[in-house]
Amino acid sequence: LILISTFPLPRVTKEGYETLSDSKAKENYDSLQRHGEQISQLVDEAQQKMSEEDWEAAIPLLKKVLVLLPGQNGARNQLGICFARLEDWDNALKVYRKLTKDASDVPLYWLNYGAMFKEYAGSLEDDDTRRSSLYQQAREQFKKAIDLEPYNSEPYLEISRTYTDEGEYTKALSWAERAIGADGKTDIQDFETLFYICVIHLRSGEFKKIQSVAERIISLLSKDDEDARKYVAARFYNFGIEIAQIGFANSNITLLDAARLFFKAAKTFDPNDEDIKRLKDRLDNLIQAYELFDSFKEDSQISDGFYRLAAFSLSNALNHKIDHEDEVFDDILNEIFSVQPTVIISSVRRIKSFYFPIYQLNDSLFDKIQEVAQEGLSRNQNQTQEKKGCFLTTACVNYAGLPDECFELQILRDFRDNYLALTPEGQALIHQYYVEAPIIVDFINSDQQREFILEGVLETVRECVGYICCQRPNDALTSYMKMYQRLRFKYYRQYFVQVQKASFATLETYEGF
Repeated sequence: LILISTFPLPRVTKEGYETLSDSKAKENYDSLQRHGEQISQLVDEAQQKMSEEDWEAAIPLLKKVLVLLPGQNGARNQLGICFARLEDWDNALKVYRKLTKDASDVPLYWLNYGAMFKEYAGSLEDDDTRRSSLYQQAREQFKKAIDLEPYNSEPYLEISRTYTDEGEYTKALSWAERAIGADGKTDIQDFETLFYICVIHLRSGEFKKIQSVAERIISLLSKDDEDARKYVAARFYNFGIEIAQIGFANSNITLLDAARLFFKAAKTFDPNDEDIKRLKDRLDNLIQAYELFDSFKEDSQISDGFYRLAAFSLSNALNHKIDHEDEVFDDILNEIFSVQPTVIISSVRRIKSFYFPIYQLNDSLFDKIQEVAQEGLSRNQNQTQEKKGCFLTTACVNYAGLPDECFELQILRDFRDNYLALTPEGQALIHQYYVEAPIIVDFINSDQQREFILEGVLETVRECVGYICCQRPNDALTSYMKMYQRLRFKYYRQYFVQVQKASFATLETYEGF
């Protein structure tokens, strides 16, 4: 007996002695001896159900394990997780209350206990008065996990998240920094916490600080570790994509500005990635266009129609729904082309020179408007161009076989020069015709129903001539305008809508949107 008490017991003998001395341990030992194979099978089945996210099916299996082996804390921990996934918070909290009582020295159980309070609070409406109390209880459990394992950053970070959820961003940042310093050093393992600090800056609206966090991450990376740099770039890129999606869904320029900064940070880590560069440049241009818009609309050297076109382009780029979009676009074009070609050309040139980001919102459309205005200017300077691009002449001469100096065309030209040209409104109609008629002629000539359309034009010409000869100029003008608007809607407007649709390039055209 003296020898046995003097020398340490062999390991197996000592563990056996402790098991027999502890009633709970003895109970577990006996259960394992009797039901070990059944318990093992139940645990495997429960884990399979959990991997399939069939939480309801896993719960009774885990309960059977605990009936057979009450001290199986691992099974109890999994049971609590299942209840949480089903948002059965009362049962989840009950499980962890027992776990932390029976195994108060295990940090994981305190961490999960806190997570139950935190997730419960997050599931409630913002105005629910229980949220504050639940977050406070979550922090108390996380602090107990810290007491047991002060070098583990996870409970510090969880406390930070509770403060973020409550909008207390200064405290959230403080606890996030404590998470970084938990193990006494700052290294590559702290990436996730630094990314979370970016989220705090995003939530608090301090977007400009995101770049400073990126610089902190740069200081932790080896210049030669290409894989790590690409990983960090991907994380910032994915953050940017998520934020941009929300920004476009809500037409929120502030969120798009934040997304731009995430792309900028991503480009810092992987400057050669073309997707990152393209998205960043596109958002850069969009933000700059937005910032220039107020000064743009006050610029007296730009025709008013272009102010509306810029607003229209910005709305499209921001994915903002425009009621009656086609009609609005048509009206904008009418206003733009209601002025002289020289005014249109000088406006586009000024937009390119002084408001380039606005021009880039829809560069091909601006270019096409300038091109059409230039053609209209040339046409005014060369009357042979007028004849070539006149659908009235096309109907009379090319379709009906009448001479260019036929009675109908002479009457219409006299009506133009001695009636329409005498008023500002009439002058605008003449100018509009010179600009748009050649486009309409091109579409008519390529239309399979060309003869049918030109027959309709010829009928309207003869009707107008009849009105003019009867001294009814207003009826002649009304008849002409009805025909003209039908053709314009069918062809001219269609032409610019095609240009517009092809040239609007929002971020949704890129992969990931």
